[in-house]
Formats: sequence, structure tokens, C-alpha cells
Amino acid sequence: MKAVSIATVGIVSLFCLVTAQAGVVAPNAKVEKLTDTFAFTEGPASDPKGNVYFTDQPNDKIYIWSTEGKLSVFLTGCERSNGTYFDADGLSLLACADLHNRLVSFDPNGKMTTLVSDYKGKKLNGPNDLWRHPNGGIYFTDPFYKRNYWTDPNMEQDGQHVYYLAPDRKTLIRVTEDLVQPNGIIGTPDGKLLYVADIGAGKTYVYTINPDGTLSNKKLFCGLGSDGMTIDNEGNVYLTGKGVSVFNSAGEKIEQIDVNERWTANVCFGGKDQDTLFITASKSLYAVKMRTKGITWPQPVPSGVEGLEKKSLVAPGAKLEKLVDGFKFTEGASSDAEGNVYFTDIYNNRIHKWSLDGKLSTFLENSGLANGLDIDDKNNLYVCEGGNRRISRIDPAGNKTVLCDNYKGKKLNSPNDLWRDRKGGIYFTDPVWAYKKEDMELPGQYVFYLPPGSNSPILVIDDMLGPNGVVGTKNGQILYVADMGGNKTWVYKINADGTLSDKKLFVPAGSDGMELDEQGNLYLTGKGIIIVDPAGKKIDLINVPNTPSNLCFGGKTHDTLFITARDSLYSIRMNVKGH
Repeated sequence: MKAVSIATVGIVSLFCLVTAQAGVVAPNAKVEKLTDTFAFTEGPASDPKGNVYFTDQPNDKIYIWSTEGKLSVFLTGCERSNGTYFDADGLSLLACADLHNRLVSFDPNGKMTTLVSDYKGKKLNGPNDLWRHPNGGIYFTDPFYKRNYWTDPNMEQDGQHVYYLAPDRKTLIRVTEDLVQPNGIIGTPDGKLLYVADIGAGKTYVYTINPDGTLSNKKLFCGLGSDGMTIDNEGNVYLTGKGVSVFNSAGEKIEQIDVNERWTANVCFGGKDQDTLFITASKSLYAVKMRTKGITWPQPVPSGVEGLEKKSLVAPGAKLEKLVDGFKFTEGASSDAEGNVYFTDIYNNRIHKWSLDGKLSTFLENSGLANGLDIDDKNNLYVCEGGNRRISRIDPAGNKTVLCDNYKGKKLNSPNDLWRDRKGGIYFTDPVWAYKKEDMELPGQYVFYLPPGSNSPILVIDDMLGPNGVVGTKNGQILYVADMGGNKTWVYKINADGTLSDKKLFVPAGSDGMELDEQGNLYLTGKGIIIVDPAGKKIDLINVPNTPSNLCFGGKTHDTLFITARDSLYSIRMNVKGH
């Protein structure tokens, strides 16, 4: 067994000097106290970039420790969140929120969605820690720690158990019933094994994960319980309590990281290279450089278990339905907050609305050969007026404002598709299609960014043959752009000023309109709807009788995919929701 001892070197920084010659901790590494201004830290989780989110449960806050070493508040009023874990999209933060005894999800803006709050009609005890399976299901522990902020301190469940929320995020099953007080939980990246700490019994067990999410083959892993847990790329399991105890996959203790705190609550890997171990301990957050690494993003989908590669994203039994036809060329599908869908009929020069009650209406005549659309949370409709060669905004009262119609005094080509970022800026593609090339004033076909409040676009892409579909991730960090002329789709990093960098080929296929779902999967239009995961791997295909041009999620619960395809509008119910 290797050991790590701690020596205090100042008020702000506290270091642990590694005394072992080799182990999971990097040679000569020091554990640093990063900050110590909290009441009780818990629940660290790393996003794909390596930023670490963690909770201060008594103060009801979630913080972010960035890869640049800066502390910020992500959310105040997080329902006393405890354990956290990022969802497959790398954007939504899953959390055990025990203020009201439930499992929740926070989007990048902090908006909360309740995933589950009861089992068979009885409230949960107080979800404590969780792990997301690669297939999208969630395992979580539900011990009973009576909180002084509960208005009803009574325990309704018949014990303290572990549960599994299926990938549909609706089906909840109980997977253990014989533990004293389950707490920490972590699984292997292939989705085959689950480690559960029974802190009440002072033991940690390992289970086989069955294809249906149930557990079997329970075995004692080690004679030590744990608060939070994590796992590294070598399969070593990290337990917490009195410092951090590291066990190999055979259950043998191989290293000890001592922390000079009364209690060590949780751990996760983070940092730009996922090779830093972050430790929440009492009132502080620590970090230590490691030889091993955490599980890198995007996390793999295992073979041989029910996952995204094995289970269609289309809802079970769902079939593609033609809602309405008789148009000349449908495009630009976009939904409002309620789930009503707006789309264009380019050559009839109209914008239509498909309402939640299944009724079609004309929203706008003389649309300027409108193509791509987008809608903000105030129901303002943003329009690519291809015929009028401009970007406009139409408010709910029908008043139109022209946002942009030129680049450095020269008319735009024919704006085709657009996507708004979180700040209100607009990325739009500007190929040539509504006019002949000789009528164009610009020397090429570009992608522009219109900053918030500005009418002067910034040129961000100038090397495409025919840019078309464009969509970005909800956190505003990644932009996908399809080059129909080059038959490729590229992915870019979005910089703070709206410019783009780090161009990479995402898939060797172009696309007309595009869409993202809540898991970060990208939907391309072409020969049907081609769905690829965040790694660029094809995972599903939806066949459409006509060639699709665009698509969006809509409907009351935003789990219906609406598809514009030549003279028709189609829909199909999905297992996932829009992002």
C-alpha cells in the first residue's frame, strides 16, 4: 500500500506530498487546497472540457472550478443538491436534490427538470449519489439522512435502496433491497459492472449489470464503505471517507491519499486532460495531479448491452406520419416554447404554423422566400429571407425588423439557415441559391456571425463551397456547419467573441437543415434522417418517403421530431427530446 501525507504550507494552500515511489498519484505530485470558503462540499463532476462542478449543500449552491483555476457560482437555489453527474450531452447536470427528495437535471442556464421523485407513489428518501450508464439510464442511491430543512421528516419507503431510471427517463425500478445504507455509486465505462458502497455496513459491493438494468452476481468488493466514489482508466476504484482509498479491480487496496480534514466526501477526475483528481472534503476543494486519468468524453457506448447503438432513438412502436401535404417546397422547421411548429413553404412565399392541436394555419404571406427559421423564448421569429437577401425578426404582434442585409456594404447572397447562441447572437449560412451567381455582390459563399444588438455581421467561415445547415450546442461552445457543396459537415469551437476555431471534420456528409437532441446527437437531412452521436458515429436512420430538407423537435413535451420534406410535413415520436 502506498501512502500520501499532508503538510500545511499556508492559509490558502495545503499540500499533500507523495511518499510513494509509484502509484496512481503522479510522481512528486502535491495535493493542493484550491479553496475553503464553503460549509460542506460534495458531488464533484467534470464536464467534457474538464471544468469541475461541485455542491455546497448547506448553502444550497453549485460551484464551478474552471480549467483556468477560477471559481464561480453555477447556481444558487439548487434544491440542496448532493451527488452530481453530467448527462451524455455533456451539457445537462444530473443531480440528487434532496430538498424535495428527487432526482433532477439542470440545463446550462440552471433551469431544473424533475426526473423522478417517487417510487410506486411514495416519496423517495433523499437521493444521494448517482451514476449515468452509457445507455442513458441512471443508477442512484437513496439512503435516509434526516435533514433539518425537511418539512416532512417521515420516511415513506420500506428501506434504503438503490434504483435504476431507464433510458426513457420514465421507468424506475428498484435494483437492491438488502443494503443497510447505500451511498457512493460508480460503474465501469463499458456499462457492465456497478460498484455500490453500503456505508451503513462498512462494505462496498460489485454487481453485474444485466441488459434490462437489473443487477446480479453480487460480490463483496472490499470491507470498506464510502461516501462518493469514482473510477479511473485502469479500473481502479476510489473510495472516500477518511481520505481517499484506492483499490484495484480485484478489490486490493493499492494506495491511500490522506486528507487533513474531518471527512472526505467525494472525488472526480477533471482538468483539461482528465488527469487531475478533485476532492471535496469538509469545507474545502482539493486537487492532485495523477498518473491515471478519468473516463474521457464522449463516453463509449458498450456493446452487448442496451444502449444508443442497440436501441433506436425512435420511440417504441412509433411510425412516421405525414401530417399535411400540398406545398411546393417545405423548409425551416422550428418550434416555440409551447411546442407549436413553424415552417416555410419557400416557393409559395409563406410561413405556416402547425399547432399543438394538429391544425395548420398561415402565419405570414409574402415571406421573402423565407428559408431557415429560429424562435426565441419570447416567441420572436428569426427568418432567413433568401429572396430578400436578409435576416429579419418578427415579433408576436407581426412587426418585422430587418437585422442584417449586407456585409461591408455588399448585399448578402441568400441567407439559408441560422442558429442563435445563448447571448442572442446569430450564426447564419449565406450560400447562393435564390439568384444566379453573376447577380451576387460577395465573392464567395460564407458563414457569418451577427453579434447581439449589431447589424454588422462578422465573417467566420470563408472556405466552404456551399454552406447550408447550421446548429450549435446548448452551452454555446460548439458549432456544427454543413458544407453541402463539399459534402462534409464540420465542427468548430466557438470563441468568446463569436469567432470560430479548431475546425475538425465531423462527418463526411453534407446536410440541408440540422438539429441536436438532448443527448448531443446530431440529426442530418439527406437520404432520410441520419443521426450521429457526439463522436460522429452513425447510430440511427429514419427513412422518409420524400427527401427531407429540415427538422426540429416540437410537440407539448418536445419529444416529437417534425420533418419538412419537399411538399409535405411529417412527424415521428422519439425516445429523446430536443436540446
